[in-house]
Amino acid sequence: MSGAFGYEMDLGKCTAKEKETIRGQIETYQAHYDLLCQGDYYRLSSPFTDDLFTAWAHVSPDKQEALVSLVTGSVRPATPFLRLHLKGLNPALQYQVNHGDKLYRGSTLMQAGYPLPAIQKDYQAVQLYLKAIE
Repeated sequence: MSGAFGYEMDLGKCTAKEKETIRGQIETYQAHYDLLCQGDYYRLSSPFTDDLFTAWAHVSPDKQEALVSLVTGSVRPATPFLRLHLKGLNPALQYQVNHGDKLYRGSTLMQAGYPLPAIQKDYQAVQLYLKAIE
């Protein structure tokens, strides 16, 4: 969703399950369109130097929302505990992640980082939606 969002494939050859997945991806893109197209873009890690994962974020100009995308690399035995240090948030605001119950202060997410789920498979994708709660 960061850049040219589209599918370079023959949709007529997709299974019903694949088409349903694509519908869900398009709905997610439409729901976050303004954030993706008008938000500030932050590269959170480099695909050239960080081999455990690559991450980027779109943060709304008013810093009330953020959409974070992350793709892991290859699974390794005994992968270390990972934290993702975010950028561009308001340090004084509290953020809810993926509509969960726990709140995280912007300063904490940027300095200490957000704990990432355990890597289960190669090239696992994770998306986090952050919403400021006042």
